[in-house]
Amino acid sequence: MLPLFIIAGCSSVLTKVSERIIVDNSGCNTIALTGANVIPMVSDKVLINRTVIIKDGFIQSMGESSEAKVPEDAFLIDARGKYLLPGLVDMHVHISDDNDLLLLLSHGVTTVRNMSDLPGWVKTFMGFSDVLSLRRKVREGKIVGPDIYSTGLVLDGSPPVSPFNKEVSTPEEIEEEIKRQKKAGYGYIKIYDMLTPECNGCGNGL
Repeated sequence: MLPLFIIAGCSSVLTKVSERIIVDNSGCNTIALTGANVIPMVSDKVLINRTVIIKDGFIQSMGESSEAKVPEDAFLIDARGKYLLPGLVDMHVHISDDNDLLLLLSHGVTTVRNMSDLPGWVKTFMGFSDVLSLRRKVREGKIVGPDIYSTGLVLDGSPPVSPFNKEVSTPEEIEEEIKRQKKAGYGYIKIYDMLTPECNGCGNGL
């Protein structure tokens, strides 16, 4: 999945979500977006009528469409009248299932940080998906969605603010839980209000 977002376009390889689209580049080594209005994010100027060449998931070149050289083997996407911008990063989400991933992607979000996982019984009862499983499927190209970075269960003291939080009362308990989350594949630790001062920071360096 390319870290780019196109607003309001059309093509046979584009999956429509609401009025926006998602570009699925699986099976295409080279893609040319022609006639796009590019939002570069380094100034308030919009670059009008540009052709962007993407190869193997990376932008190779961008120039005025009248001068751009499009490779013969490129898959063409007519982006005239559309806007192209870098993928957005949402640093605080709570993912329930793959529908959330499509919703995020349809609004231009190509990377997310999921700010808590839930106990297994909650996910079973609510019908929620496992976030690490969703992350793996996205990275393997099995489903469409933003790249996911996630915390595990929220680490909290006694009594925990939420029944969904993991209660840890001693430095030993929090270190054990951090090791477990790290081994499971979570990239971040989230601590919460009732954690005691002696537990704060005791997992640094693990």
